Amino acid sequence: MTPTPLSRFGGLLRPFGSLLTLPRSVLALVGVVLVPLFATPIIPLTDLGSTVGAAGLLFDALGSSTTASQYYTVSHLPVPYWTGYVWLAVVGFVGGPLFAAKSLVALCVLGPPLAVMRLSRALKRDWSFSLLAFTLAWDVNLYWGWVTFQIGMALAIWALAILIEADSLRAAVRVIPLAIIIALTHAHAVVFLVVAAGLSGLARERPFRSLGLHIVGCLGILVLLPWVWLQVVQPGLAGQGTTELVSPPMQERVGRVFEFSMAVFLDQPGQWFSVISFLVIVAVPLLAGFMPRGSGARSLVALVLFATPVLLYLLLPFEVRGPVPHWWTYPRFATLVLALLLVVPDVVITDRWRVAVAAIALVLTTGLSVARYQQFGRYGDHVRPYVELVEQIPKGSRILPLDIEFAFPGFREPPLGQLHGYAAALRHSYDPHLFDHPAIPLLFRRDVLMPTPDWRNVQSTYTPQMAASYDYVIVHPLTRDFLDGTSPNLQRVADSGAWRLYKVIK
Repeated sequence: MTPTPLSRFGGLLRPFGSLLTLPRSVLALVGVVLVPLFATPIIPLTDLGSTVGAAGLLFDALGSSTTASQYYTVSHLPVPYWTGYVWLAVVGFVGGPLFAAKSLVALCVLGPPLAVMRLSRALKRDWSFSLLAFTLAWDVNLYWGWVTFQIGMALAIWALAILIEADSLRAAVRVIPLAIIIALTHAHAVVFLVVAAGLSGLARERPFRSLGLHIVGCLGILVLLPWVWLQVVQPGLAGQGTTELVSPPMQERVGRVFEFSMAVFLDQPGQWFSVISFLVIVAVPLLAGFMPRGSGARSLVALVLFATPVLLYLLLPFEVRGPVPHWWTYPRFATLVLALLLVVPDVVITDRWRVAVAAIALVLTTGLSVARYQQFGRYGDHVRPYVELVEQIPKGSRILPLDIEFAFPGFREPPLGQLHGYAAALRHSYDPHLFDHPAIPLLFRRDVLMPTPDWRNVQSTYTPQMAASYDYVIVHPLTRDFLDGTSPNLQRVADSGAWRLYKVIK
């Protein structure tokens, strides 16, 4: 048989077979994808700042004599965000909010690829292709800062793996606690779990019995019923539940899979490594065609699990306007489409191929990580002065952030608009620009809302009277500071990098 280029590549790597075993490959990939965390004190993920801020104030809001307790309250409902917020609050209490944020992001980075590997084992697949899931670890969803979404999806994939292996009622019941955690993590994960569990149950042998086991395992999601009743059902019964769906044409969905999944770099070589990684994952079924077929075990289940995010990506709207508004809905499943494609092929992989795939995964993940470390490093140099500036604010202060520019060179998503959340968590301070949404565990007290400009258009909605309600004002960038010399009740405290701190004179 004439050797192919790929088999020659595998032959060249054969001497490294003892190094690229499963445990060593996974350990190497785990270390590589976590390296960018050390490039910056603040991880440049868009929405993470407000999440860190709200979580960092949970314990303060539960008190009776703190600044946070005057302006916030803690939700008593089982809302689908609790898991991430509790993690940030507890770890932040021990190690501080900056460390808590990095620890949660580390879970978000490692969770999905490790969950794909767990699912691959449940489907009786070789582990090799699932290593490529590490190239998806830092995807567009994570760059937007949707940490609870990432954790929820990883837990949902893990739960599906356990359900697929469940052959008794007792085994299915063991999934219920995990389903409760998923329900308290993110609503998207609940939708994915329910659809995938239902379809995969019908795809198993003895479909009706398997479907029953999957339903039992998913019973934990019922913990969300009080929240669903108050946020969706009750407003609908009262005539306040009008919902509007915003959807793009089908061709736009299909043509933007890469953009919604792996397009996180604007510079080279990051762009090239992202494109090559995407093409390699898409080519996995083609690569599998060169290998001997496997036993066929659970092939239909694997295909159904892959089809689930495909259907959600094609059928869900982009935006939901109504009692529970949501934005960027269907694009979030683009990464999941690629990840679950890796568990579809049922092949017998030789040692030579196994080494080749592991090496490809390691090379691509390393290239992405080096580019990301450089990207994060530039951002870290920019935001370190902000951390130093915040340390000059007394704890328990009321801070008014005036952020005029959100973008930073080299990033598609704007990573500078929610740094104020870190200031709130670090100084246990009031922040008027944290997320104000009924599904968030930390809620604003409506009777003591402070006057604040529209964060989307600060300069034209700000009035001098607003600052009088606060203790400190932070302006970014200082090159566009419209307060300088215009307000006699503002005393400049310090300039640090691109930020300027004012103290409000009462």
